[in-house]
Amino acid sequence: MGSADCARIAHPLASLIQTLAVAEYLNFRHAASALGAAQSSVSARVKALEEDVGILLFERHARGVRLTEAGRHFVERIASGVVQLDHAVKTAGMAAMGKWGRLRIARGTHGQGREDCYRHGSCRSRSGRR
Repeated sequence: MGSADCARIAHPLASLIQTLAVAEYLNFRHAASALGAAQSSVSARVKALEEDVGILLFERHARGVRLTEAGRHFVERIASGVVQLDHAVKTAGMAAMGKWGRLRIARGTHGQGREDCYRHGSCRSRSGRR
């Protein structure tokens, strides 16, 4: 992957979140209001994203927008990516605070009866039983 390719896909998370909001509301003004951002900012970020990736994500009309077919596919993919990123941030934060992790307990000899216990309360034995 060349530097031009990296530059094209290295978008601030805010641009992707704003694109998701526009896709949800199908209206720049309503999306901006929900995000607590200026409509011009949301519009400019989405337009810059479209130009950077070379894909028209939205058809713009006087009363709102409509996702293009390419836009629909793009939004589906970034939505799942944002959910995964959000989960990664939350679980990393929980691990940093000691609220998430794994504790291994061995009983007997040669690790027989070992259990994996997670700090949020679930324990499984090596055989899969709780």
